[in-house]
Amino acid sequence: MPALCAADPPAELSPETARDWVQQMKLQSRGPFQAIRWFCADGAVLPPGPAACGPHGGGFQHGQWSAHTLQVRAAGYPVANLLADLPPEEVSGPLAEPDLLSILLLEKFLVATDDGWILRLAQSYQGAFQDYNERDGAAAILLAMLPTGSVPFALQREAVRLLPHGADTAAITLLRGMAVTIVQQDPAFQALRSKIHNLPEAGDAQRVRAYATGPRGQAAVQADYATLAEMIDQVHAPAAMPAALQSLGRAHSPALALRFLKIASALDARSDAGSQFRLGSEALVLIREHLPEFGAPRRRLAALDASLALETAVFVASRSVLQGLPQASRSERLAWLGVAARAVYGLGLFTARELAQVEQSLATLSPPRVRLQVYRDELQQLGRAAAWPERRLRYHFGNAIERLVPIEPLAAGYIADRLRGSVMLFYSEVLESLARDADQLGETQHSLFGQETPGLSRLNPGLARGILRTSADAVRPEPGAPPAIYLVPETTSDLPAVAGILTGGEGNALSHVQLLARNLGIPNVRVGSAAQAILEAHRGRAIVVAASAGGAVRIEDDGPQWEALLGSTRAGVPDLIHVNLAKLELLRTDFIPTTQLRAADSGRIAGPKAAQVGELTHYFPQNVSPGLAIPFGVYRAVLDRPLRAGRGAPSMFEWLKGQYAELAVRKGLDPEYYGRRVPELLAFVRQWLQAADLGRAFRERLRSDMQALFGLEGTYGVFVRSDTNVEDLPGFTGAGLNQTIANVVGVDAVIAAIKQVWASPFSERAFGWRQGLMDQPEHVYASVLLHRSVPNDKSGVMVTANLDTGGREDITVVVNTGVSGGVDGQAAETLRISLATGAARLLASATARSQRVLSAEGGAGLVRSDAPEFLLQPDEIRQLVDFVRGFPKDYPGLQDAAGHAAPADIEFGFVRGHLMLLQIRPFLQSAQASRNQYLIGLDAGFDKLGGKIVEMLAVPQAPS
Repeated sequence: MPALCAADPPAELSPETARDWVQQMKLQSRGPFQAIRWFCADGAVLPPGPAACGPHGGGFQHGQWSAHTLQVRAAGYPVANLLADLPPEEVSGPLAEPDLLSILLLEKFLVATDDGWILRLAQSYQGAFQDYNERDGAAAILLAMLPTGSVPFALQREAVRLLPHGADTAAITLLRGMAVTIVQQDPAFQALRSKIHNLPEAGDAQRVRAYATGPRGQAAVQADYATLAEMIDQVHAPAAMPAALQSLGRAHSPALALRFLKIASALDARSDAGSQFRLGSEALVLIREHLPEFGAPRRRLAALDASLALETAVFVASRSVLQGLPQASRSERLAWLGVAARAVYGLGLFTARELAQVEQSLATLSPPRVRLQVYRDELQQLGRAAAWPERRLRYHFGNAIERLVPIEPLAAGYIADRLRGSVMLFYSEVLESLARDADQLGETQHSLFGQETPGLSRLNPGLARGILRTSADAVRPEPGAPPAIYLVPETTSDLPAVAGILTGGEGNALSHVQLLARNLGIPNVRVGSAAQAILEAHRGRAIVVAASAGGAVRIEDDGPQWEALLGSTRAGVPDLIHVNLAKLELLRTDFIPTTQLRAADSGRIAGPKAAQVGELTHYFPQNVSPGLAIPFGVYRAVLDRPLRAGRGAPSMFEWLKGQYAELAVRKGLDPEYYGRRVPELLAFVRQWLQAADLGRAFRERLRSDMQALFGLEGTYGVFVRSDTNVEDLPGFTGAGLNQTIANVVGVDAVIAAIKQVWASPFSERAFGWRQGLMDQPEHVYASVLLHRSVPNDKSGVMVTANLDTGGREDITVVVNTGVSGGVDGQAAETLRISLATGAARLLASATARSQRVLSAEGGAGLVRSDAPEFLLQPDEIRQLVDFVRGFPKDYPGLQDAAGHAAPADIEFGFVRGHLMLLQIRPFLQSAQASRNQYLIGLDAGFDKLGGKIVEMLAVPQAPS
C-alpha cells in the first residue's frame, strides 16, 4: 500500500479510464471485487470454507479485488481498502507512507457521502466485508496511532471519526451524505437538501417528513426520507453532551476528571443552548490539551470518541444559538465567535497560536465602543482566521485529494463538507453578519451581478474587464486571446496573463503573481462559496470587476454602460515599458563578480538582480553569498549570429525585430493569425537559443572564473537566474516571469542552464504578461546571475510596509521551510511585524505540504514539510527588524514611476538562525488603480467615517 500511494500512474492506464472503471464499480453487484476468498497469515489465498486458514496461521475472509481494481491500484489510486489485514505500522509510525492514512479516511468519506461509493451494491455481497473484522482492524490502527505522537491531533481525531471501530462518530457526515443520496433519486428534494446543508436545525426532521408525505414525495424513496429524518432527530438529541461528559469523568487523572464533572454539573443547572455551546466547547479544549493524561491508548480512544460526541452536541447547540442572531448585540456576537474559536481549537483546526490571535482581535473589540476603522480592521483579521481551518485540512488531506480526484471528483468535496458540518459554519455565519454591519456603517457595498452580496473581500484594488475563466481554462489558455478574469481556488504561481483574479483563498500575499497584480492594478478579490457558485454559472461571459482601496467590490456583467469608463482596453495597466537604449552597454562580455556591481549598473551591463546583489553585498557583506554576472553583451552577441547557416541569412536580432513589427500590425487586423503565430514564434526562438553553441573558450573562461569565486567544481551549486533589463523598473516589476534554475552543479550543467534561462523570456506566459506592455519588445536583453546556493532552513519574502495600509511602521513577511519559500504561492507563514516593538501579528500559518531541499548532486527535491506552529523564531524576527531599522534611507534603485522612494521587496533566508539576503527590488503598486475615479467613488465618504464610533453593546441594524 505505501508503494501504491507513492507511485505515479503508468501510461497504460489513463485517469479517464480509471475514472470510468470506478463509476462502473458503483453499479456492479460485486463492486470492486470478483470473488470471496480467505487470506491467510502465511500468504495463502483459499476459497470459502469453514476456518480455511486454520492450518495456515489464521487469516481473514473478504472480497478479492477484481482485475480492474488491481489495475487501478497499480496505477497509484489505492481504492477498495480493507482494514482487516492492513498492518497498523503501514498506516502510522516512522516507516508509514505519509499519505496512506488520509487516503483511507478520504475513501471512508466517499463511502459515507456517495451512497456507498464503489461499495454501493457490494455492501450486500455476502462475505465481501466482515464488519467485525473491519472494526477490529480499524481499532488496531487507532490504538497503534494514539500513543506515538507521530500523527497530529487533528488527523488523529479525524481517523477516530471516520474509521469504524465501535462508536458511530461521523453522524453529521452520514446525515449530509444521505441528503445527497436522496437528491440523486429525487431532484426536487434539492431545495430541502440545501437547507439541511447550509442552515441545519432540529426542525429539519419534520420538514423531511412533511415533504415525504406531501405531493412531491416519491414512493420509491420513502425509506430514505424516513432514515434521514431519524438521523436528524438523533443528531439533535439533547442527551449527547451530558453522557459524553459523564464518560470523561472517569479520566485517568483525578484532577482532570473533576474538571469534566464540574462542566457536567454546570450543564445540569443550565440547560439553555448558550450554556451548552460554551461549556461543550470548553470540554473540547480540555480533551485536546490533556489527551496524554488519559493514559492507555484505549482510554485516549474513548476520550476522542467523547470529543466527537461533544462536537455534534456543540454543533447542534450552535444552531440554536444562531436563532438569536437578529437580537444579539455586536458584543454578544463577538463573544460567540470567541466560543466558536475555542471549539475549533478543540477540534484541532486552530493551533494554540491561531486561537490566541483570534482572542487578541476579540479583546481589541471589547465594549463599550471602538472606532469604525478598528472595527473593520479586526473583522478583516477574524475573516483571515476563517480560512485557517481549511488550510490545516488541506495540509493533512491535500495530497490524498489530489491523488483521488482524477478518478473520483467527489473527493474534492471533503474539506468543504467537513467544515460545513462543524462549528466553523456558525463562526462564518456570525462573522458574515458583523462584516455586513461594518460595510453598512462604512457605507461600503459589495454587489454581484446587481445583487448586494456578502462574502466578497478585496485583496488587491483595481478595475478590469474580461471573459470569466476558471482554473481549468488556465491549464491551456487560448493562444492570442486577451487576458481573462480567472476564478481559481487559490492564487497560484503559474497563472497566465490575467485581467483580474477571483480566488476562493487569499493565498500568499507576496507570491510573484500577487506582486504582479499589485504592480499592474489587477483586481484580486476573495469570493465566498456562495459567490463562487454564482460565478461558475457565468463562465465564458464578459464581466467587469471593480475593487476599491477601501474594500468595496462590484462584479457585474460587461456591456455598453462600461465603455465610457473602460473603453476597449484593460483598465489599470501601466504606461508602455520603454527601454533606455542609450544606457545599455552591449559590448562588455567579461563575467563580473557581484562585488564589482552596484545598483547603478542595473539596465546598463546587467539586470537588477545582479546589480542589487552587488548593492546588498556592499552594505551587508556578511549576509550575501557570492555571485557572478553574465552581462547583456554576451546575450546580444548570440542574437547577432545568423539565424541559420548560409549566406545572406539575417541575424536572429534583425529577424526577431521584423517578426515583432509584423505581429504588432496583424494583432488588430487578423487576431486568428496572431494567436496562431505567437506560440510558433516563441517556440522557435526558445529552441534556437537552447541549441546555441557557446564554444570552448566560453566554457573554459566560465570554469576558471567560477572556480576563482566559488571554489572547486562539484563542491557547490549555483542558482542560475534570469536577469533582464525589463524587470524591477520604476513602473513594472516583472516578478517571476522568467526562469530560475535551482542549485546547478558543474560547468556543463551551468552552461545548459544559462541557455535555458536566456530562452525563458520567450515563454508564452512571460510574453503575455510583458511584451504587450513594451514599445520595443525586441530590446529585451537577458543577463544571467550565477548566485551561489544557500542551504536555507527557511526562506521567504518581506516588504518594508504594511500591505493593507501602505504605512512604513510595519513590515510584512511570508516565510516557509526550505529554500525558495514564499515566492510561488505556497501556504506560507505570514506575519505583520511592528518595527517599533518587534511584535508579530499572525496573518496565516505555514501549512505548505512540501519544502524544497538542495541536493549535493544538483537541483532541489521536494520533501514533506512539518507545518510548524511557529516558523520564524524570536531571534530571527529580531534580525529582520534590526535589518530594516538599519536599512539605508537613501538605498539606491528603490523608486516608483514618479521617482518617489518605494518600499523594498526582499527575498531572504535563514541558515541555522543566520540571516541571508538573496534579492531586493522595489515593491510597486499601481498608481493608476489608486487614482481611478470610479474606484475612488466606491469609497466616497469612508475617509470621513473611518473615525466614527461603533457602539459595541448595540444591536446591528438589519440589512435593508
